Parts: sequence; structure tokens; C-alpha cells
Amino acid sequence: MKKWINSVRKVQSTMLCTSYFWKVSRCELCRSTLITEFIHDDVSFYLLKFELPVSGNDFLVLEQISADDHKMLHVLDIDRRDANSQNSSTTFQVGSAPS
Repeated sequence: MKKWINSVRKVQSTMLCTSYFWKVSRCELCRSTLITEFIHDDVSFYLLKFELPVSGNDFLVLEQISADDHKMLHVLDIDRRDANSQNSSTTFQVGSAPS
């Protein structure tokens, strides 16, 4: 199941953020809602595969909540932001761009 779910994954990357998109909220055979994580013998298992930054320790994972049948995660690489910043403060703006 994990292999099938991740076969429909789409990835978009920028220098500071990688976004992962899955449209797999329902089983293609029985149309039941799919789970994305479960616990067995006190061990958590996650069916959605996504990469964490290898540049350092600081990152942030945001899940986009939607009424549609999809999951979206955004992985922000905070260490990379610090390395490319002209000053010492780290600022991320989240949300729609002002119009």
C-alpha cells in the first residue's frame, strides 16, 4: 500500500521549500477512506513518504488542510534560509500573497 500511495506523489521544490502532493484519500477499489499512519506494538508507521532536509537540524513541516481528497505537505528548510540570509533573523511568510 505504501508503494502505491507514493507512486501518485507529486513534488515541487524551491531553494527553501519542498512541497509534496498526494491524491489518495480513497481506495481505488472499495472507495473507503485511506489512513496515512497507524500504530502497531507502540511503533508509528507512516505511509506518506517525504524527504527531510539534510543540510542541518532545523526544518518545519506544514500540512495543508483541504476538503478535497488529497494531502499536501510543505517542508521548509530553516537552516538553508539562515545560510542565505543577509541578517541573522529567519522569517517565513505563510499564506496568500497580498493583492
